[in-house]
Amino acid sequence: MNAEERALLAGIWSAGDETPWLILADYYQERDDLLGEFIRTWVRGSRDELLRGGVVHPDLNIDRPAMWMLLQPDLREWLADRVRTMMPYIDLHNQGLGNAPVRALATCPFLGGARELSLSYNRLTAEGIADLVQSPFMESVESLDLSWNAIHSRGAKIIAKSPRLMRLGELDLGYAAIAGQGVMALCDSPHLNEITRLNLEMNPFPRALRETVRSRFRMATCQF
Repeated sequence: MNAEERALLAGIWSAGDETPWLILADYYQERDDLLGEFIRTWVRGSRDELLRGGVVHPDLNIDRPAMWMLLQPDLREWLADRVRTMMPYIDLHNQGLGNAPVRALATCPFLGGARELSLSYNRLTAEGIADLVQSPFMESVESLDLSWNAIHSRGAKIIAKSPRLMRLGELDLGYAAIAGQGVMALCDSPHLNEITRLNLEMNPFPRALRETVRSRFRMATCQF
C-alpha cells in the first residue's frame, strides 16, 4: 500500500462503521484493483470466501487493515483535505445500509468534499437522515438522492428545515412516501432556493399540490 493509498484509507476511516470501507472499496474497484473486492468481502465478514476465492492483495492480509496512522491527530486535517479533493461523488445506492451507518457518515470529514451524494434504496427513515442533513459536511453537496427510502413527510420536514442544504441544486425524493404536509414543508423552506431539479415521483400527496410545487420551484424541473 503506497503513501497515497494509506492517506486515503486513514482519511475516510471511522471507528465501528463499515460505510467508509465500502466507499474505499469502490475507489479501488474503479481502478480495477483487487483490493476493492478484498475490502468489500472483508466488510461482509466472509473470511472463508476470501480464502476460497483467492481474493488477496500483496499489501494486505486477512486481518483488519492497520490503523496506526490514526494515532497521529495532527495528520487528521491534512488527510481529510486529501480525501476532499479525491471524492466529489459518493454513490452508496442500494447498499442496504439502514439508519445507523448513515448517521455515522454524517460525522466523516471526507463528506465535506462531496458534490453529489446518492443514498437511494437504503432502508432509511426520517430518523436516519436527521443527523445527515444537519451535518456541516453537507454544505458542499449540490445533488442529493434519497429516493426509494420511506422517509415520509417527517423526513421531508427535516430536509426543509436544514440550513446545511442551501447549495442543493438537485433533490431526488421519488418513492419516499411523502404526503401533502411534507411537500408543503419543502415549498415553505427558506433554504431550498437553488433547486434546479426536484423529483417527487410516486409520493402520496394530492395532485392539486403540483402547481404549488411548480410555483415555488419555478426555475426547476419538477418530476411527479
